[in-house]
Amino acid sequence: MKKITKDQMIASVKRELAMRKRNYPKWVAAGKMKQDAADHEVACMQAIFNTLKALEVPEVNLADGTDKRLYKAFLSEYDAFCRDAIGVGAKMDVYEEEALEKIIDYLREQATDKTDEGLITAWKFIFRHWDRVGDFIGKQKSLGQIYRNIMEILDKIRNGHDKKSAAKNQRDRTKASIAERQRKRAGAGDAQP
Repeated sequence: MKKITKDQMIASVKRELAMRKRNYPKWVAAGKMKQDAADHEVACMQAIFNTLKALEVPEVNLADGTDKRLYKAFLSEYDAFCRDAIGVGAKMDVYEEEALEKIIDYLREQATDKTDEGLITAWKFIFRHWDRVGDFIGKQKSLGQIYRNIMEILDKIRNGHDKKSAAKNQRDRTKASIAERQRKRAGAGDAQP
């Protein structure tokens, strides 16, 4: 059997996704499939498609020594964020590639966990809490814009973009701190004979 290429996989998944989008509504209407199941199956195939497309990273010269696997992981998360937030994948050019490298460098300088996993977790955290950055910065989703606003983005995620969100973020941090202390106490209690 011949080796199946990534392009062939993407084409196959794309055909399957189109078939599901074309046929599932008919099957639901005919009572052969439930709407929840149809929606779930289409979402699963869309996620597979998105994942394969995100793996299509152009070869870049990472002059700063950034590991290409880390770069690809960051790009994959950014692409998923773009697809979620605006419905299309990431658009990359030389300026966006450079901005992504700078973001990785900045997060490496700032993060307490400087491992690749720690940096990816920090990157995911930014996207998971994007709603906290406010409308103005929230609309600036290109990597160049994210890099230019990275300090403000992190500040607004941590402290909120208005008094109400700042108070909510403070409550969340307090709850997390209390929960962490309780876990430590419970762990210390387990260690005693």
